[in-house]
Amino acid sequence: MNDYIRFDRRSEALASLKEFASCLARVNEDALIWKWAIISIDNALQGYMTTALIKGNSFDTWRKKDLKAWLKSHDADEPYPMTRLDGFYGLYEKAFGEEVDKGRGGVWNLHEIRNSFVHFNIDGHSISPGTCLDICTAGYEDIKRLLANDGGRLFYHDSEREAYEAVCADIDKLLFDTAALYGIRAE
Repeated sequence: MNDYIRFDRRSEALASLKEFASCLARVNEDALIWKWAIISIDNALQGYMTTALIKGNSFDTWRKKDLKAWLKSHDADEPYPMTRLDGFYGLYEKAFGEEVDKGRGGVWNLHEIRNSFVHFNIDGHSISPGTCLDICTAGYEDIKRLLANDGGRLFYHDSEREAYEAVCADIDKLLFDTAALYGIRAE
């Protein structure tokens, strides 16, 4: 048994994607599991975006002001300041080269609902299963789009890509089955 558990961008993104699949398999038993499906797919998307932005360093994942301060310290041979990960929408723009559509839907809605769930800044939510399915699907499709264009660099080992592909195969089937279960749509 290891003395430590290793958390990193790649393992976290894959674990979140696996949790999303697990949630999809259970939403028919308990609709409240949609909350965890939304949180996990949002986390997976952010994990894969940050992984895609790493190109030998973490610069593209940082807030602009932190990068500027870090580079200034580097040039002046001074101690480096603390840096923070850029916000979700900044990461999205960097990873995809486009802004998140801030209309009421898709990934924007996914992330806003995720924030409400995580920070519980309202007393409750009423969301249709169709909306849950749509926003989760939007996040999942963006993950697939990101990894389809990665040039093979997001995975260090074949086993990582194989694990990703296996969970995606499960998710594809679960999304189809979930849509049929709710009578929403079947693609």
